[in-house]
Amino acid sequence: MTTAIEQTLETYGIENWGAGYFGINRKGNLVVHPSEADQNRAADVREIIEDLGRMYATEMYARSLAVGPNGKVYVGGEGRVTVFGLK
Repeated sequence: MTTAIEQTLETYGIENWGAGYFGINRKGNLVVHPSEADQNRAADVREIIEDLGRMYATEMYARSLAVGPNGKVYVGGEGRVTVFGLK
C-alpha cells in the first residue's frame, strides 16, 4: 500500500466503517466489498457515482428527443417543441 492510501485510511478511519465492508483501492477511491470475508472483490464508489451521473444525463437527454414517422426530430424543453428536418 502506498503512503497516500495509508494516510487516507488513517485520516478517515475507513477501516472502522461498516465492519470491513469499505476500503481504499489503488486509485485512492473509496470501495465497498460484498462481504467482510470477500476483500478480493470491490465496487469503486466514485465509478458508481460517475456512471449514475452519465445515466441520468443520458436519460434526461433521451426524454427530450423524439423522431417522428415523418423523419423529423422533435426536441422538447422549457414548454416548447422545436422541429428539425432530417436530410
